[in-house]
Amino acid sequence: MHSSLEPQREDSLFQKWLHLVLMGTVSLGCSFVYDIPQALQVQFQNTPLNLDYFKFDMLYSVYSIPNIILPLLGGCFTKIVGVRLALIIFAYLVLQGQMIFGFGVYWGDYTCMIIGRVIYAVGAENLYLAQLTMAVQSSSSKELTFVIGWNNSISYLANVINGLTTPLIFQKSQKLWAPSVFGVILCLVSLFCALGVSCMKRTKESPLPMYEPTSPMKSFCSEVVKYLKEVPALFWALTLYYIITFPDFKAFTDNMNDQVHKRFGFNYIKAAQLGLLYYMQLIIVSPLLGILIDKYGKRWYWLVTSAILAVASHLLFSLLKTQADEGYIVVLPLILLGTAHAIFETTSWSCICIAAGEDKVEMGFGIAASGMNAMTVLVLIILGKVSDHSKKIEFGYFYSEIFLEIIAIGSILVLLTVMRFDFVAGKTLFDNRSRKEEKITEISPSFAGTEDDDEKRCLVSPN
Repeated sequence: MHSSLEPQREDSLFQKWLHLVLMGTVSLGCSFVYDIPQALQVQFQNTPLNLDYFKFDMLYSVYSIPNIILPLLGGCFTKIVGVRLALIIFAYLVLQGQMIFGFGVYWGDYTCMIIGRVIYAVGAENLYLAQLTMAVQSSSSKELTFVIGWNNSISYLANVINGLTTPLIFQKSQKLWAPSVFGVILCLVSLFCALGVSCMKRTKESPLPMYEPTSPMKSFCSEVVKYLKEVPALFWALTLYYIITFPDFKAFTDNMNDQVHKRFGFNYIKAAQLGLLYYMQLIIVSPLLGILIDKYGKRWYWLVTSAILAVASHLLFSLLKTQADEGYIVVLPLILLGTAHAIFETTSWSCICIAAGEDKVEMGFGIAASGMNAMTVLVLIILGKVSDHSKKIEFGYFYSEIFLEIIAIGSILVLLTVMRFDFVAGKTLFDNRSRKEEKITEISPSFAGTEDDDEKRCLVSPN
């Protein structure tokens, strides 16, 4: 009897990991092409493009500008059409945007590059949102943080591949557009992975809103209003914390290679390779931290640790002096800030997911992403202006690090406020076992993946 069940168990385990690999790889191409400008910042700011800091930062700002609103619509769109179809559509938009951006680089047309980045942005942010939604719908509550960490790990592996290959592709080809072609290939691979994971049966679609045939828009708007009323205060507090904190990491990584190159005496290839130390923390720490959090909880401990590491890292960057020769002291703040980013990214998304509840997760992620992108646009614009007006002091990076230090300190103050909300709500996120999880039917990872199990999966709403 047991022997007859063993093949089914092995098939379920294989399907689980196949689903994880395909789901994670959906964002591989998207994450790779995002940082192509950063890996080639020195070349983009020289002939033939000659971009100043403001124009260069606009390549990232235009990613965030449309996504001030679009994740809200993307969350609604994902809920209506289903996460599987949404994943395919958004992956296709990413591919099209990268192709247009590549043509812009080839022609030396900055406007075309901007248009490509905007189209890419429409697909990319919503692709991440759909990927997170699929993670929630296909995972049990005891493995959710690990799955989110796994997806983050694959995404940042793409950043490592970008840091290794993009400068080398340019060096070998001496063609500024060549890395963009490689990015198109990876986006095509991600599109095929989206098609593959959408054909699997592990994902349990969220129920669609019931619309009146005569007035679908009115009914849908009423669903949105109802959602906003039902979301607990803890969700809004966590969202505010995420909105303020994320741009601190984003603004640093957008100019990371250039700062290492100019301030610490490394050529642009070595600077890109040292930048990989930052992303290696995101690749290694994210899934391991996910396992620990799923088992022991204590999410607040990790968020406080992340905040302290971020403040210390920016302080180090502002205090370190410019060096003509290779100054490997930069390794320390890079590793510290990368670790802080990994802890923040993995822990905060799982907290937002739990606070929102599984039935509201698409729109919850959309709200958080929209607010984050609005803040990122503002921070990048200010940072670009600060760098351009202080180039004579540490190549413009002294005051930019001071600015990011202020944001990091502000995020700690917001985090303390969020912790108060959580303690009032009964320590929802403090202890993994503090809520009544014994009422949930947990699924063993070895047997995850059957349609019957999908019906049992749920997240506990803090309400």
